Amino acid sequence: MTFKKLLFVCMGNSCSSPMAETIMQNLMVKTSLYWEVDSAALRTWNIGRRPHKRCLRVLREHGLRSDHFCRLLTVQDFYYFDYIITMNEHIYKELLLWADANHISNTSNVLMLGSYGKNGKTVSVIDLSPARKLKAFRNAYYQIKECCKQLILGEQVLPDMAHLVNPYWSRFAPMDPTMSKILGLFTLVILIISCCGNGVVVYIFGGTKSLRTPANLLVLNLAFSDFCMMASQSPVMLVNFYYETWILGPLWCDIYAVCGSMFGCVSIWSMCMIAFDRYNVIVKGINGTPMTIKLAIMKILFIWLMATFWTIMPLIGWSSYVPEGNLTACSIDYMTRQWNPRSYLIVYSIFVYYVPLFLICYSYWFIIAAVAAHEKGMREQAKKMNVKSLRSSEDCDKSAEGKLAKVALTTISLWFMAWSPYLVICYFGLFKIEGLTPLTTIWGATFAKTSAVYNPIVYGISHPKYRLVLKEKCPICVLGNTDEPKPDAPAADTETTSEAESKA
Repeated sequence: MTFKKLLFVCMGNSCSSPMAETIMQNLMVKTSLYWEVDSAALRTWNIGRRPHKRCLRVLREHGLRSDHFCRLLTVQDFYYFDYIITMNEHIYKELLLWADANHISNTSNVLMLGSYGKNGKTVSVIDLSPARKLKAFRNAYYQIKECCKQLILGEQVLPDMAHLVNPYWSRFAPMDPTMSKILGLFTLVILIISCCGNGVVVYIFGGTKSLRTPANLLVLNLAFSDFCMMASQSPVMLVNFYYETWILGPLWCDIYAVCGSMFGCVSIWSMCMIAFDRYNVIVKGINGTPMTIKLAIMKILFIWLMATFWTIMPLIGWSSYVPEGNLTACSIDYMTRQWNPRSYLIVYSIFVYYVPLFLICYSYWFIIAAVAAHEKGMREQAKKMNVKSLRSSEDCDKSAEGKLAKVALTTISLWFMAWSPYLVICYFGLFKIEGLTPLTTIWGATFAKTSAVYNPIVYGISHPKYRLVLKEKCPICVLGNTDEPKPDAPAADTETTSEAESKA
């Protein structure tokens, strides 16, 4: 946001305009802005005098103090100030006549304070005069303050976006341009890594017939949703980081938020279904329902339908999508103090955060327990047979329990680390907890997208057959050993599936 010079104008410069000047100066202090603010009169009635006593009294009631002395508007003011703001429509018309009489042709910088009403609506600011009672001055104070807040907000975002921005964010100064550059660089890096990683996973799994197994369809769905999330979110964020505000309008705000919410929901529930598949193979074994192509497609269809349901709700009235933080991104409304958006956030977080987290933890808990029991049985059987180990694999000295625990812990921890900060941010707004700033908000939103970076590694690159195909099609992308598994330890759809087959 650039430095601005504002001049408030009323007839005598003793009631409305000095009140607006003092209120705006106070808002400048709160938001750490350094705009130049002044006020002037169209008439010579009060030149050199202090503002009216009722004006000063109302300001004192709110802890404000005015050092202003009434002065007359000059022709030079039109060329010095960026905006000349009239207090109501009557003064606006008088000022245009004054400008015409003084041969001032360009009056594009003349605005009316009432045009900055809440939610983009024009309001009629009370016309104050020495004859008005104290109650009128008090009512005018709140009108002027709200319009001044919206004026500041209007300078941070485009006019058609101002009504969507929660007034809470107007308390903060624009973010340091250096931080916008850092965020832009970070976003560009994770965009490249994620799109390359997930793109390769989609290409390998989708283009290799031997890898198009039912279980791998879930991995393919995860990679596809992660790719789409980064492709739809990061370029938009980069543009807005460059301009330091949201420049794409309300429609793209909705589209951006819908894509982020939908693809994030699909990714989380895809991870949950992958955990279910591992649980079914490892824990239930031959008693479990085998995964088929039809069942995998049904699960994927369920994931997308559920994600679609939750993401269209704000579009039809249950909550809404609004700019957040430093106004370079859009998300669900978690700042409004009404039960409509608050109830949506609570229910949404239950179904898209707590339930998947519980199911993932539940699945891996029993997977680890099952493998631990199996390993214990293997060791006891080896002792009875007086052999060192019953395993014939080259990896016999590696504990399957430790490997599986490591994969499970990595999966849950990274998922939890990526999304939890943003959930905490939303709950800060939901429960009116102080300390939420635009910087923490935008970093939380950006960091949540890093889940799309590590998912290809956890679910793709750790897959043994995937690594073999990747070595054939793109050898430069492969690190480490990619030798074929031994016949007595065949590779399966996932590491956990491989362990299950070795148990059998």
